[in-house]
Amino acid sequence: MKKVYLIWLIFFPISVFGQEKEEKRDFFQWLTDGNIGLRKSYASSSRDEQKPASFFFNRDIENNSNFLTVDLGLKIKEWDVLENTSIGDKAALIFYPKLEYHRNTQEENEKNSLSGGVNMEFFPVPYKTPVTEGWSLSPWILGSVDFKNDKVSELQTMNYSSFLSLFSAKPFLPGGKARSNNGNLVFRYFIYSGYEIYSATGEREGNSSYWSNRVFMELWPFPAKNPEKEFVQLTFEFANRKALKDNLYEMGNINWLTAGLNIYPMGRSNVGLGLLYSKGGDPTNSFLETERLEMGLNLKF
Repeated sequence: MKKVYLIWLIFFPISVFGQEKEEKRDFFQWLTDGNIGLRKSYASSSRDEQKPASFFFNRDIENNSNFLTVDLGLKIKEWDVLENTSIGDKAALIFYPKLEYHRNTQEENEKNSLSGGVNMEFFPVPYKTPVTEGWSLSPWILGSVDFKNDKVSELQTMNYSSFLSLFSAKPFLPGGKARSNNGNLVFRYFIYSGYEIYSATGEREGNSSYWSNRVFMELWPFPAKNPEKEFVQLTFEFANRKALKDNLYEMGNINWLTAGLNIYPMGRSNVGLGLLYSKGGDPTNSFLETERLEMGLNLKF
């Protein structure tokens, strides 16, 4: 695929998302308190991954064309079904429904998909416990069931995944938060290994299954003096899918890499500007081989 370079933003100035900083703070806090989340995607990942949803308006200089890309996942609610039980202080079993929409209007790389489903996360330890409580590293199980409608490929699929990960409350271990002296998050990462299956429904037949390994990292390289401020975020994601059975997509083994730079001018990591590079088989677009560089508006809560 041809590289795509974009040169401008659309939508409107960031300031339109609120009139006063305190009002915006209250609005985003209300969303957080209601367990409502907006991310780039909730597929094959923890709800704690800080990948902002993106709204990018792109310029393909080589082909003299403009196009829009949208990538967003909405977590509607979450429930810990063990919270009020006798083992609720020692383990957590969390379910949350989600909706995802991914759009690219570029003709040679068009995508238009809508999906919905339920994610599950199981922690056999009290994952909110402070570091001082003594545990260092624990297994962590994630699963999901989704229905996806890919309008470009005219393909509807049921997607199933199950992943094993590791989680820690200690810095520099998987899931652990390395913080600055004033408490700001500086670095953390997540690792996953598991199984995915994509099964066609309706008139189409076939399914593809993969053994998948994935890592996600985020770095906040310039901690602010104010612990409530966050200005610059770097993200990195790499996924390798080894084909076990592949009579649906017929792509063989698939790699997917993204690297992002997100800037939050107001010091709040809810609204900002993003620069994203991606290469490989795009999981939001039926694994179509893609290479893009994009810049635009990011939203996250």
